Amino acid sequence: MIIIALIVLFVLFFILYYSFLSANPWSNSMTKDKILSFIPEKFALKIKIINSKTNLSLLQYPLIFKPVICNGNGKGVQKIENEHEAKMYMKKTTEEFIIAQEYYPGTYEVGVLYERYPFSKNGKIISIVSKTTDKDWKPLRCNSCSFKKGVDCKILNTTPALEKRIDEISKLIPNFYVGRYDIRFDSLDDFEKGENFKILEINGVMGFDLRTSIDSNASMFTTVENLLYWVGRRVIIGFENILMLNGGNVFDALNFISKLQTYEKCCDYEHLFQPSST
Repeated sequence: MIIIALIVLFVLFFILYYSFLSANPWSNSMTKDKILSFIPEKFALKIKIINSKTNLSLLQYPLIFKPVICNGNGKGVQKIENEHEAKMYMKKTTEEFIIAQEYYPGTYEVGVLYERYPFSKNGKIISIVSKTTDKDWKPLRCNSCSFKKGVDCKILNTTPALEKRIDEISKLIPNFYVGRYDIRFDSLDDFEKGENFKILEINGVMGFDLRTSIDSNASMFTTVENLLYWVGRRVIIGFENILMLNGGNVFDALNFISKLQTYEKCCDYEHLFQPSST
């Protein structure tokens, strides 16, 4: 009886886990640089994949270096001013491949959370959180109850024009239904019109709603409630994909060993909920 109960629990867990993974039914080749390659040129920053054999003197600085795989929570993300700094970075990194991205300062930086249900024609912006920036570039995280060394953030309202633009861009990315855009721009008016901004990064299924992290008055119950709601939406979106015969790779979902290896390598639990990278 206990064995049957354990089997039932595992099956239920796997259905939820597989549905979550199927929110964006990507293969393991869909790395962050590949995702960014689908962004229209006017909203994209130039990127180049480099490794230890790359001639760093040929790069145009300043650049942002970030690992292709282990880059969660800003890990390994650094502004590189010149060839000397590039050599020092490549000497220290344990990553095989690095994204060298065009540097774009921008006056404002925002996190735009986007979601689209497969049964629906259009997606929508769930939230926009603005982060203060300064001249000393660094990966930006919001101040919160659990993280006090970040920057001040505030919630912005969306506009129909911006939502339409983000939806248009999102539909250009194969099998992209949920995620958070990290965007920089100089004019708030232009941004609200869906114009003149640059996309720094797209965080897929694990792109969190930043509103929860900056609400210092939120109770533990509210925080947990928001987290469950966030997870639930992804499970539903993934289940709709499964019903449309567009679910993720079942064998990849069962490949826990590979996911654990990437988790151990990157020290980032997000890799447990993404396609295997090894």
